[in-house]
Amino acid sequence: MDANRRTLWSVALGMSLTALVCSGIALYSTGVIMDENNLDSWPAPALWVVAIAGVVGLLISLPGWFATKETKKAS
Repeated sequence: MDANRRTLWSVALGMSLTALVCSGIALYSTGVIMDENNLDSWPAPALWVVAIAGVVGLLISLPGWFATKETKKAS
């Protein structure tokens, strides 16, 4: 059961890291496009939602992933 739990935490960690990295790239690209076209308004608040979801997912899944790490027992 512990291996299955570790796998689930690994999947959650991978998904949150993917959301965080992809939203960071998308926000950077949007900022470059806005700068080149002299735009003042922010057209993509949904990108911030994905970035915040990535941060929240990382903060939740990282401790769970570390908690399921196997440790050697002292003999």
